[in-house]
Amino acid sequence: MQWFDNLRIASKLLIGFGLALVALVATNGFGLYTMSEINRKSTEIRKKWLPSVTRAANLQTRLSEHRYWVNRHIITLDSTKFDDLERHIDEEAEGFRKEAQAYSSYITTASEAQRLDEIMRVFAAYSDASSKLVALSRENRKDEANVIQQGEARLLYTRLDAYLQELATYTTRGSARASRESDDIYEQSEQLVIATLAASSVLVLVIAFVIAQRVSRPIRTLEQAALQVAEGDITQVVHVS
Repeated sequence: MQWFDNLRIASKLLIGFGLALVALVATNGFGLYTMSEINRKSTEIRKKWLPSVTRAANLQTRLSEHRYWVNRHIITLDSTKFDDLERHIDEEAEGFRKEAQAYSSYITTASEAQRLDEIMRVFAAYSDASSKLVALSRENRKDEANVIQQGEARLLYTRLDAYLQELATYTTRGSARASRESDDIYEQSEQLVIATLAASSVLVLVIAFVIAQRVSRPIRTLEQAALQVAEGDITQVVHVS
């Protein structure tokens, strides 16, 4: 490292502090990158998965409520209550569609979009079957309405309920996966930051030691020569750069 020995003290110090600054910037840069990744995962959980879980649960609730009011309509003999019951049925059907529309805004994959399209297709068929049996129930043709309810409508409801359960499972697992990935990023980053800080600290110590040695060496040489001159040896020649 003759080239380093030939540098001025100010240059040596500048190189040392520059390397220490590079290590510090690298550590801070990695920390900022880690924070951005964790923030990205947190945003994904907050803006996609948590609302998706809520909407999927609301869809299940709307479907159950719709089925409940349809059953109430079939078993009700008092025609004065039909209007109120049908209002509840329509409200739940409309609520289901609105929840599905809201859920669609969180979709990020083609497979997820296809899953929702299939749900809405089955719901449309279920809603049509329910409308037919409600019309029969209103005419007091309860047996015919019950045949549809226990046949076509029940099959469609069962299929739709299974699809919604799959959707709920998908959103719950997606949320859990994003949370685990965020935790993994944090744990890995924590270990890397500690290792980087340790390496940076060692690097700074090595740089400080090297600079101290290189700076102090000519001073020690001068000191030795001065002592020999003081003892009467005036033939000393000192080469210091």
